[in-house]
Amino acid sequence: MESLAQVLKAKRKALKIRSVDLAKSLKIDQALISKYENNKRLPTKAQVKALSRILEIPYQELLVLYFKEFMLKYLSYDETSLKAIALVQDELTRIVKPSVKSKEKAITFSTKRLDKFHAKFTKLTSDKKSRLAKEFWISSIAHNIHLGGNTLSALEVKQIIEQGLTIPGKSLQEHFEVMNHFNLIQDFSGMDTIKSFDELANFHSRMFSGHSTVSPGKLNNKQAVDNEKWSSFFRELQQNWHEKHPLILASDARSFLLHEQTFENGNLQIANLFTNFILVKHDFLPVIIRREDIESQDYQKAWKAYKEISANQGLTQWLMTLSVQQYQKLFKI
Repeated sequence: MESLAQVLKAKRKALKIRSVDLAKSLKIDQALISKYENNKRLPTKAQVKALSRILEIPYQELLVLYFKEFMLKYLSYDETSLKAIALVQDELTRIVKPSVKSKEKAITFSTKRLDKFHAKFTKLTSDKKSRLAKEFWISSIAHNIHLGGNTLSALEVKQIIEQGLTIPGKSLQEHFEVMNHFNLIQDFSGMDTIKSFDELANFHSRMFSGHSTVSPGKLNNKQAVDNEKWSSFFRELQQNWHEKHPLILASDARSFLLHEQTFENGNLQIANLFTNFILVKHDFLPVIIRREDIESQDYQKAWKAYKEISANQGLTQWLMTLSVQQYQKLFKI
């Protein structure tokens, strides 16, 4: 097995990234890059995560090498170390392995069930699929705007979109928010994918145009936009567009957007819309995400795991469960 140092050096050279530029991206001295690549010093765990993104190496792959080097650094090369490693392995197997297996099993099972429902959905006539997609979009809009404090009911949202009604007692801003969402969704039909942060920012601007509490397209001043990170995100999105399961692709994208918190407000709503854009472009129904779904214990636990160790399995399972439940209701199963 190659060392962490060997992998880092080989990948940097393959991507033709200068060590000075890599150091600048990590905000560290260039001399440290040389030490990392010559196995004279280990990067921090946070730097390993950043290196995985910049050098386009799977995080888990780098993390395994990091832990290997970390343990070797403090172990002696004798029988005592082997006994200690055996004890650690035994304890980790007992504690970690069951939970990892159960997560993998749950994700596989949920994906298979979802695929069965999706296959059944695709056999419907084009007219029926189009009508169902519109109904689900309308419902998803209603619940998405609720997350931002909009008080229009699902029925009222439907009346505004389909009949052009003005709902008494409701503000113009609430009406605008509905139509902003719906107009964006209509534009989705002419798009293959979202290819840049500028396009995403444009979506945010249009979604919240005329909003009194959310500034359209305004970025979070507390966090500068990392153009390199976003470019990498959209590049990977396009590379995985036909490789990953659509719902896993959507879940990964949603988690990334929420983790970055790039916009001053409205990050949750734009992440949900982006999630459904990906699903619909793969001929899946949009997922309806309610406030109670986000406040659920399963979601909070999964989100905590994502923030702490970048594990997205729980959030993917959560999204799959919502989608499966929707198909079950649709087909009355």
